[in-house]
Amino acid sequence: MIKNLVNFPYFLKEVVFNMRRNLIMSVASVSTVMILSLILGFFIISVMNLNFLSRRIVSDIQIAVYLEDGLSEAEVKLLQNRIAVIEDVKEVRFISKEEALANIRAKLGTSIEIEDIGTNPLPDSFEVTMIDYNKIENAANLIKENSGVDEVRFGEDITKNLLSLSAAVRVAGVIIVISLIAATVFIVSNTIRITVYARRREISVMQLVGAENWFIRWPFVIEGILYGLIGSILASVILAAAYSAFLPHILQALPFLTLVKPSALIFRTSFMIISTGILVGLSGSWISVNKYLKNFVSRTKYYV
Repeated sequence: MIKNLVNFPYFLKEVVFNMRRNLIMSVASVSTVMILSLILGFFIISVMNLNFLSRRIVSDIQIAVYLEDGLSEAEVKLLQNRIAVIEDVKEVRFISKEEALANIRAKLGTSIEIEDIGTNPLPDSFEVTMIDYNKIENAANLIKENSGVDEVRFGEDITKNLLSLSAAVRVAGVIIVISLIAATVFIVSNTIRITVYARRREISVMQLVGAENWFIRWPFVIEGILYGLIGSILASVILAAAYSAFLPHILQALPFLTLVKPSALIFRTSFMIISTGILVGLSGSWISVNKYLKNFVSRTKYYV
């Protein structure tokens, strides 16, 4: 490690020389990393917003517990306490039939009177809010087992579909991210391999005069890291500018959508993209140089 730090100025000088000498390949490598990072960043942003939307929608879903008629105030209170102690239940709010009727009046914007319908047909009920929306179905089944409960509803189909969509998006995200990273590693590796091949005589001379493999390896590794770093930074800047510019227009066109704010998303996305770019550049160059050095050792042994 100390040797690497001492020789770092030399390594950096070699990297700059290599990148200038192979300018077209260097630009192509940076551009490739940038394009793949843009695709990766776009997908990360999409997945984060889809997960945010699904969590937001599902978290707004409450369990509606309709009670049987004729329950005393003590029985209602006892039932409310039983529901409140169920795991992951956040709040249990009692809604009388009078309040339920008033809510319908407010939503419909009409003046419905008891005289118009004879008697109030609505039951007393509870609105149950959950801490973890993944536990809604389990909580609903436990609530059904209590006496005094007439019916339990929690938007079963909507909840299951949203949870399934969220899980599918996460799985697809992992597959696509791995594919993009593998493609980028392959491209960077091939670019470094061309650079190594162009300097094969120089590397052979260095090895024959006793240069250690780490001394030969590090300029190429740093070059690969720089390809990944520069490409991913450019992609992060473009994505940040594009998301900040287009988000107000999207929200104006689709006001019912709730998307992640740029301040909460750009930093996380940029960190993930840049970290991935550095790792990809490091991996691609390391694989390429090591493969060449191993082949050189094999050829040397063969001729000896």
